[in-house]
Amino acid sequence: MPNPRTPGSFAIALAATAISLLVSACAPGTDHNALLSLEGSPPGAGIRPGSHVAGAAPEHRRESLSQTTPAVVPARPAAPALVAAPVPAVGIHKAALATGSGSAAAGTAAAEAEAAGIGSSAGARVRVAIVSDMNSSYGSTDYRDDVHDAVDDIIRRRPDLILSTGDMVAGQRRGLDYRAMWRAFDAAVVHPFALAGIPFAATPGNHDGSSHPYFSEERDHYRRFWERRKPSLAYVNDDRWPFNYSFTFGHAYIISLDSTQTGPLQPEVFDWLRRELQQARTWPVVIVYGHVPLYAFAQNRENEVIGDPRVERLFVENNVDIAISGHHHTWYPGRRGELRLAGAPCLGSGARRLIGDDEVSERGYIWMEFDRHGIQVLDSYPGEGGHPVDRSSLPVRTGTERFPIDRDDVHSTLGPAGAAR
Repeated sequence: MPNPRTPGSFAIALAATAISLLVSACAPGTDHNALLSLEGSPPGAGIRPGSHVAGAAPEHRRESLSQTTPAVVPARPAAPALVAAPVPAVGIHKAALATGSGSAAAGTAAAEAEAAGIGSSAGARVRVAIVSDMNSSYGSTDYRDDVHDAVDDIIRRRPDLILSTGDMVAGQRRGLDYRAMWRAFDAAVVHPFALAGIPFAATPGNHDGSSHPYFSEERDHYRRFWERRKPSLAYVNDDRWPFNYSFTFGHAYIISLDSTQTGPLQPEVFDWLRRELQQARTWPVVIVYGHVPLYAFAQNRENEVIGDPRVERLFVENNVDIAISGHHHTWYPGRRGELRLAGAPCLGSGARRLIGDDEVSERGYIWMEFDRHGIQVLDSYPGEGGHPVDRSSLPVRTGTERFPIDRDDVHSTLGPAGAAR
């Protein structure tokens, strides 16, 4: 696999990305139809009657609290006490790195990308849709209208890439019909995106691919499902597909982090992430996405987090632009210093309240755009489309007293203790 730190490899990886996009766009339908037929998916499974591409949507609204999906996440063994202290947000911004005023290697990478015509100042931004927590009650093979609406709206908007931060089916309980659940998800979500020629890269959640040994059967179903539907992308490391893996897309190095349990990452996962981030640090944009968040966004889920300042320090020291997570079912475009932390809204059951907010977070999906200077757009749209959520309707700060998170449009001096910023 190409190493971004070697001369000329950035352009090679970008060319591979472009080729993979053409492959995805040209022939997703035939292969996917064969897969759908192979697994015996019943006609119309998971698809609501009269599904269509969404047009204009009603005015923005907030919803009342709905039935909550059970969210039991097995915890790892007790970890040492966490220590974090705010430090001034100093250091070089990624935009400066990309334009050569910080790292010479990153400046070279940006120049090679511009020469390749991908993400250059004259080129189009890369557009990414992020969906999360689409499941309903345990064992369900039906999906809410919000899910179908979001699929329609995303296809209408034609992103270059779709990411999922997990909980695509409603497992985490033994004895469920896992195959039926995955067939329904395939019909409702994966198949329409494949027919539209949009690559879809997922990371597991606690309800569909938990790493806890008790749910090994569910995790095996997750692995088999995605091994048959592996998107054509410019992979850097796919030895642990479909759990921990990385790929490049335009000017971005993107990492799927297998975070399906609460508490600090397992040592082998932490070491794997450290190696990936060291390899990614010269890229203009670095994106990490996983299920369980680093720190808390939602009320009553304050302890369902990774909660490890070492991970935050690793992100900061290796120039990660953003860490995107699900599980808390709340939209929040957050920031701790220069590191952005985005909590994804849910599309399925169980929308929740942000810490410090009385309103229930609206269901929807994230729309992100980036170029060689960094992330330029980060918004949440309701499933049926329309206008993005107004940032001013969200609290200026959320999170816990120990690990607060600022809204990303305000100045933040938060950060991990001892990080080089």
